[in-house]
Amino acid sequence: MYFLPSHVYTCETNGRLVFLDLKRDSYVCLDQQHSKVALALLNRDPAWAHATSNASPPLTLTQEVASTLLQRDLITAEGTGAAAGPRHTTMAPTRTLLGDARISEPRPSLPRIARFYRASLSAAAKLRYWPIEKTVRSVQARRHANSNGSALCDSPRAKELTTEFNVLRSFFPRRYLCLFDSLALLDFLAQYELYPTWVFGVKLNPFGAHCWVQTGDAVVNDDLEYIRNFSIILTA
Repeated sequence: MYFLPSHVYTCETNGRLVFLDLKRDSYVCLDQQHSKVALALLNRDPAWAHATSNASPPLTLTQEVASTLLQRDLITAEGTGAAAGPRHTTMAPTRTLLGDARISEPRPSLPRIARFYRASLSAAAKLRYWPIEKTVRSVQARRHANSNGSALCDSPRAKELTTEFNVLRSFFPRRYLCLFDSLALLDFLAQYELYPTWVFGVKLNPFGAHCWVQTGDAVVNDDLEYIRNFSIILTA
């Protein structure tokens, strides 16, 4: 029986299986035929693994896919891995945190400005010096250790702080990048004991990877229509 190593995440989109290798910071997308074989290997689906009908993939193809995925450390035969399938409970977003209502631009206080720059500099340093796996794990651990703070992320205070972050962001000398902007916002909100979710998604045709911040079904820092193009593969 095959499992997913702890550093590998998957999602199905458009009939294809996508792997995220967090350790190597890379994605692997299988075609539909190989996706079916890989899912059978992971799920031990009798219809694929043992059936003799024409729908069953050839044994040589099954062996080929298993060998390739094992060599690339995307699956493991050891029982210490995680079960196949999504390892997140985050729902697909249906709204944005700030909504369509116009919010007057706040005038952040000096302490909040200082916390913004602390969070932004911290995020920049992590993305430059830390492996992405270490960065993601640190966010996961912080959110799990402060689960009460996740429930407060849809509050008026969270909206106020997010708006202030957006105002100050234009003064930080770094071009927009989803990894940086999401991590900086997470680190900023964490200073106020607010811990929303860091969401990673993928899309096909053409392939694209993206990340954003979300609380419940609300996108915190991105455009809802754009986010709907992506299937969630990892949450932190």
